[in-house]
Amino acid sequence: MKKQGGVGVFIMICLVLIIVFGFILLLLIGPEEKKTPNRYVSVVMEEEIIVPEKVYEESVKDFVEEEEDRSYRDDDSDSEDEDEERDDEDEEPPEEDKKEEVKEEYNKIKKMEKGYGFWVYGSFDKDEYDNYIEIIEDFNSRQNDDDKEIKYLFVWAGELRDVDNTYFYYNPERAKYLDENVDMEIHALISCSSDVTDSLGNNDLDRIADEIVAEVEFEGIHLDLEPHNKDVEELALKLEGKTNKAISVALGKGVDEEFLASVDFTVLMNYAQCQDTVDEFYDVSKGRLERYYKDCVDVDANCMNGIMVTPTSCEKEDILEHTNKSILVYHEVMDEFGESNMMGINMFRLNYKKAMPGEEVIDLVLGS
Repeated sequence: MKKQGGVGVFIMICLVLIIVFGFILLLLIGPEEKKTPNRYVSVVMEEEIIVPEKVYEESVKDFVEEEEDRSYRDDDSDSEDEDEERDDEDEEPPEEDKKEEVKEEYNKIKKMEKGYGFWVYGSFDKDEYDNYIEIIEDFNSRQNDDDKEIKYLFVWAGELRDVDNTYFYYNPERAKYLDENVDMEIHALISCSSDVTDSLGNNDLDRIADEIVAEVEFEGIHLDLEPHNKDVEELALKLEGKTNKAISVALGKGVDEEFLASVDFTVLMNYAQCQDTVDEFYDVSKGRLERYYKDCVDVDANCMNGIMVTPTSCEKEDILEHTNKSILVYHEVMDEFGESNMMGINMFRLNYKKAMPGEEVIDLVLGS
């Protein structure tokens, strides 16, 4: 009996040990892990959001790729090679290299066809505009050089209005009539008062550019916004980025070379000098055209030379003499720099109500 009792105690102890050992093993291994949806915290809403597993994994993947992409563009990279490249970029390139960089960076513009042009103003009257057409067609019929035929008409078609909330007022009646009756490029001329130009930077230039692009249906858009300033240039650049129409700007003052090459072409208004004599007018006109055209050549920009063929606010008399000097200046500068970047002469102006070019003046330009 004692032997059987000892065996029972032994079995009891073994069972206790097995139970204790199993409990310890269970604690060490733990229960099967229960998967739960991943979570992240919305910073904006400051609330916990439960995201399904698959969506969460894709969002993390997108975030990582986005971060990698940003680090590629940022300037604070730890790469020694990238730092060396940036150091090289910071060095000022030689003047000739800098000009080549300007050409490559800005001059995405096609070469404009050589040809002469007219600025066209005045309220619409069919008989008056038929007279304009007759002058243009007569000029071209007597012009023996195709590069000097009138091919561009810059026709008033609207203006920027309202200082505080500038908007584009569009009136294409004149331009449409000429577009239907002449075989040449029509560029919608947009003007404004000086107070609008002065406050242009206070407006949303993207919105204004969108308004202009949405309305104008002709080959080009010509900004005649005076006085010229950086906001006018910014508007021109926005237009360049929003349309394939030719963008041009009338210039009354010097601009950076980069801007000359960043629009399809510019037109120098080389008149209204307010000089005491015709000879002084010649001197000032020549200096202005030399500086302007040299800059155009340096960055391979398209340009035109605007001359007077009717009275201006300054040159109210001796129109024939002033026009003759303007043409002389044109030829002297072309002889000095070549004609590779010069589209031609643009004439100021056709405007029956204020002034029309006389036959002698037209003959002078024909002979140019």
